[in-house]
Parts: sequence; structure tokens; C-alpha cells
Amino acid sequence: DLFAALLIGGSDDAALALAVTAFGSVDAALAAMNARADELGMESTEYASIYGIHNSRSTTTARDAMRLAEHFYTVRPLCELASESYRYVSISGNPVDVHNRSAFASTYYNTKYRRSDVESYAVGSTVEGGAGIVCGGVSDGLTYLTVLLGAPTAEIDEPNVYSTAGALIDYAYSGFGFVELLEAGRIFGELPVSLSRVSDHVTYCINEDLSLFCPRGTNTELRVGYEALLDTSELVAPIEEGERVGTLRVTLDGETVAELGLYTSCALPKSTALEFTDTVARVVRHPITITVICLAALGLLSLPFISAWRASSEEE
Repeated sequence: DLFAALLIGGSDDAALALAVTAFGSVDAALAAMNARADELGMESTEYASIYGIHNSRSTTTARDAMRLAEHFYTVRPLCELASESYRYVSISGNPVDVHNRSAFASTYYNTKYRRSDVESYAVGSTVEGGAGIVCGGVSDGLTYLTVLLGAPTAEIDEPNVYSTAGALIDYAYSGFGFVELLEAGRIFGELPVSLSRVSDHVTYCINEDLSLFCPRGTNTELRVGYEALLDTSELVAPIEEGERVGTLRVTLDGETVAELGLYTSCALPKSTALEFTDTVARVVRHPITITVICLAALGLLSLPFISAWRASSEEE
């Protein structure tokens, strides 16, 4: 109930109750908040209040707020709770209907900006800081996190926090997306194969599709490169289809963006005759075999001399 009141309704009382319950005091909670901000790399952020009201010592930036949003997005239960349009909570045993303060999530306070494609994480305003919002536009399985600070606080001012954040989200939808680069089964080269009765080479390919997330209109033919890193220079039959032989490195403007396995595209059986010939050849090339043959040849060459020596000895 406290999290719902805080994340959906922006309740200061809920923030205070959570802070004291978790850390014992407001000061201890602020120390924990600032330590966590440091861990998340929020270098320009300092929290001096647990409330959203103005405090001259509280500072942050859009970049730091984005770092926080990236982390908050991974805590899906809280993320989904913050996006609910309303929820009944119990306060002192009495049910209270808490409506979302974000016009993206609810029409209770404003009917102009409701969007079902937007997850709304935090919204608020002060006279000194203007209006701010942290939200995420969801399209094609992707979430585009959006942070906007310093917008006009009055709805009559255009562009306001909702119209501008909505325009940013729509820009992300239209300006970025996945470009299909490779299809599973694409051949990238061949390797020599020995001892096969079918072929003296086998082709290798990728076994999965690859799409690249980038600005729409990116010339992938000029900017994307492929490098095959093979584990071997030759294969020996028998070969099964789908044996891994290396890695395909994919680069965008020289930076590695993906690495895919390279696999044999077909099976090649072993040739019994070629295997026998190869075995004989390997036996013949073995140092012991060569030594034996040399000794045998030397023995054969020495037979005439031995025979002559024996004949001469008999005559004497």
C-alpha cells in the first residue's frame, strides 16, 4: 500500500513512512539514497529531501535521472505498479482510491494525454524546477526510456511536459528500429576436407538470424563488416552437419556488435578406401617404419658383399 501510494499517487506521507521504516530516520534514508546514487554513477545528484518538494540543496540532471530510470526499469514489479492508473489502498483500515498523477497513465486529473503505450514511472513539478517526467514508450518489444526536466508547469503552456515527452517517444519509434542483416543458413566460406568420398571441402554458415538496432536509414552495406575466425584450417571426415568450426565477428563502424557461431552446412561421410590409403601412408611415414625400411634396404644392399666374402673365405 505504501509503495502504491508513493509510486502511483506521489504521496509524501508514504515516502516518509517508507524511509523511517527502512532506515530508522530521514537522515539515514538520505544517506542511503545518496550512496545508492553514487553506486549508479549519478555523479551530479545529491538528495537533501525524501520529498519531491523544492530544496535548494537537492540537485540532479537528466543524464543522472536516466541512469536511475535504467535501473528502475529492471525492477519490474515496481515499474508496473508505477504505471497503474489507480489502486485501492488501506489507510488506517479505510480503503482509499489512489489515482496516478501522470496524464499518460490516467485520465483522472487530465484527459488530453492518456497513452496506453507509455509506462509512467515518475512525474512531478515545482515552481523553481518546473515539471519533470520519467517514462518509457513501448513499441515492437522495446522500451524507449524518456526523461524530461524543466518543462513549463502549466498545462496551457505548449510544449508542456506531456506533449514534449510524447514527441520524444514518437521520434524514437519512427527514428530507430531493427534492420535485418543476416538470415540463418548464410554461407560464409569453405574448409578443405580429407578422407571423404563425397567432397574435398565443406561450406560453413551461421545458424541464426541477426538484426541490428540502429537509426532507420543506416547504410549497413557500407558500415557493417564480417570477419570469420576459424578454429581450424582443415577438417577430417566423417563430418556431421552443424559442427562448430569458428566464430563470425560482426562490426559496425569497426566496433564489434555481435559474434555468431560458424557451423558446417552439411555432413560428409568417410571413405574407407581413402582411410586405408591414408593409414598406410601414415604408417610408412612413421619414423620407426622408415628406420626399419632403411635397415632392410641396407641389408639387401650388403648381401652381395657378404656372399663374396663367404666365397673368398671358402677358397682360402
